[in-house]
Amino acid sequence: MAKFFPYNELVKIKIPVIIFHGDKDTYVPVEDSREYIKGVGEFYLIKDASHGFQDNKQEVINKTLAFFK
Repeated sequence: MAKFFPYNELVKIKIPVIIFHGDKDTYVPVEDSREYIKGVGEFYLIKDASHGFQDNKQEVINKTLAFFK
């Protein structure tokens, strides 16, 4: 991932964007997601969630549906 610059791609998107990030994610620092989404969309922190949201899938689904309504 060190070769990629997510923000450079995010700014090209012209539709609503939301980033979900688990507060227990050990792969991607939460600060990265907060920085990437600035001025581009919404950020949603999921309490007690790891990188893949294994135990929090319903929360992600509910928030996604609310985001698009």
